[in-house]
Amino acid sequence: MNIGSKSIKILLFVFNLVFSLCGLAVLICGVFGYLNLKNPSTEIQATYSTIAIGIIILGGITFIIAFFGCVGSIWENRCMIITFGIFISIILVIQIALSIYLFVVLNKVKDSGIENKYKEIFDKYSENRHSQAIVDGIQFGMKCCGVDGPNDYNTTSNATETYPWSCCNFKNDLKFQSCELSEVYDQGCRTYLVDILMSAGKLLGGVILGIAVVELIGILLAVFLAHVIRNDKRRAAEA
Repeated sequence: MNIGSKSIKILLFVFNLVFSLCGLAVLICGVFGYLNLKNPSTEIQATYSTIAIGIIILGGITFIIAFFGCVGSIWENRCMIITFGIFISIILVIQIALSIYLFVVLNKVKDSGIENKYKEIFDKYSENRHSQAIVDGIQFGMKCCGVDGPNDYNTTSNATETYPWSCCNFKNDLKFQSCELSEVYDQGCRTYLVDILMSAGKLLGGVILGIAVVELIGILLAVFLAHVIRNDKRRAAEA
């Protein structure tokens, strides 16, 4: 190999090292997203769970293939490098499709009336234990209270002089007991919930697309290095 070819070899190795870290980052994002799903709609929760699991799988596979590419570049094994390039190409297509699907889902979530669905669940807070668990989980996790604010608990079905523990800002002293208006979060959950889902979805989609650009560079490096190795072996055979 000449100096230029050796440089490509080193670049491919460094790329795979960075690529393995990117795969690990995607894996962590997927796990974090899956473990922190807080959606008032079973349908939306199932959709986001599917996306999160897909991201976890992609991250794990990407991490493994990156090590495969590292070995191929170090050993100058053309077969391994070509295999690496093929797998990366497949992953690239899948990631682009997943990103498009994610952005489509985000638009559906925005237009699907999720705010109204949460209002329906909230109205059953005092009547249904399942609805109560969902509302408490969202209020506690997102530090908000009611649909549009604490005053929503003054409705006929949820009328009360105190507020549930999940609405209470106990700061460092968590107490599973009700509190008065002076201790509750003043922000409602409905709009905040949509903002959180949209931000999380856009972040994941952006991460996937960003890594796709890195993968494209890796594919080009792999193709070039495989071509160089083939030419070197042909010259060695003719010598």
